[in-house]
Amino acid sequence: MDSYNVIHTIGNLNFSGYTYFPNYLFHAGDTNTRIFFETGKITLRGDTNIILTGGNVGIGTVSPQTKLEVVGE
Repeated sequence: MDSYNVIHTIGNLNFSGYTYFPNYLFHAGDTNTRIFFETGKITLRGDTNIILTGGNVGIGTVSPQTKLEVVGE
């Protein structure tokens, strides 16, 4: 872990038990790929957003209203 509280690793990083993250997990060297944690909601961000919220999954939408909602191609 560096002075910015960033863990740099090559290969696998394994956690056991509870692991707490402030808000985001970023993919090294790629500012568009991340996992964002909010209360009751997880956003997987890459080329297409995948939202998990309230038991619903949304692809290409930020507020899915059904079990699976896909917007776009």
